[in-house]
Amino acid sequence: GMKTLLSRWNCIVKTARNQQECEEILTGGFKPQLLLVDYHLDHGYIGTDLIKWLREQLNDPRLPAIIISADNSQELAEELQVAGLDFIKKPIKPAQLRALISLHVALK
Repeated sequence: GMKTLLSRWNCIVKTARNQQECEEILTGGFKPQLLLVDYHLDHGYIGTDLIKWLREQLNDPRLPAIIISADNSQELAEELQVAGLDFIKKPIKPAQLRALISLHVALK
């Protein structure tokens, strides 16, 4: 659903379920303008670690990233604030997502 929504906003969307799939996308030469990453990933991984890894791979420590999570705890909010990451909670409201994305990239 997210990919369809973003595509309607003329975004080029690449999806990955894990670090290996991210590597495959990067190997193809794709350079994202913005990362949308779930906080809780498979096998106990967390989205902030994936963002850190992607930024290192792309040599872009300021690559904008938004964490998506159903976890609305104060601890998570503080962790993301310290990391300088934006946060949007599930269920995602399209208008809220569009506004947050627009802070980082121009949407058509």
